[in-house]
Amino acid sequence: MMDKENVIITGVVYHQNSGNPLSDVNITIHNDRYEDNNGNKNYDEYLGHDIYQVKTNSEGFFLKKIPKSAFVWIIFNKDGYVDVKEQGKNSTLKMNYKVRLFPKK
Repeated sequence: MMDKENVIITGVVYHQNSGNPLSDVNITIHNDRYEDNNGNKNYDEYLGHDIYQVKTNSEGFFLKKIPKSAFVWIIFNKDGYVDVKEQGKNSTLKMNYKVRLFPKK
């Protein structure tokens, strides 16, 4: 398996109970690559690691383009809600997430 180039990660975050989109959700994308920042490659282990931060817009939507990616995992966080940690996935050219956040009690 090789790094995928120009990976597009999109999604929408909703309120668990109402189903309404949630704005200003903090999204942390952890990205692993087989290629490091110096161009060295090793297909047995990840050499490159990136962390990207994005927020949802007023419609709960987010989008992040990643130049190179082999594996990602994502954390969704908003004050007053329980964090959601998405299980890691091998990267594909287009990755889409639909996430529901539960209010904290």
